[in-house]
Amino acid sequence: MAAIVSSLVAALLAALVLAVPAAADGARTAAAKAVTVRLKDSYFAPSHVTLTRGRSVRFVWAGELVHNLLGPGIPGRLEDPATRRRPFTRVFNRRGLLHFVCSIHPGMDMTVRVR
Repeated sequence: MAAIVSSLVAALLAALVLAVPAAADGARTAAAKAVTVRLKDSYFAPSHVTLTRGRSVRFVWAGELVHNLLGPGIPGRLEDPATRRRPFTRVFNRRGLLHFVCSIHPGMDMTVRVR
């Protein structure tokens, strides 16, 4: 009986060891699906992004100036530029052309085309 339990424990441990790299690969795949857009000093970089459905944009605050972020699917908390923000990721599941702006800086806008 002890031999059977030892065999089962060894098999479970082996399965866990094999599952960890697979989970890490899944996280890398999800990260690879994200396109990074930086909110820099008065502009988005890049200002035009084309994606397929299911991909995402990771908005990253960069540069010296404060920014806000307004657009479809952006939470209200990102409207307030009072503090520097952590990156925010938005997944795009519907086709279309979407516009995003920083209302603090006139002309600071970007588009995301989802195919």
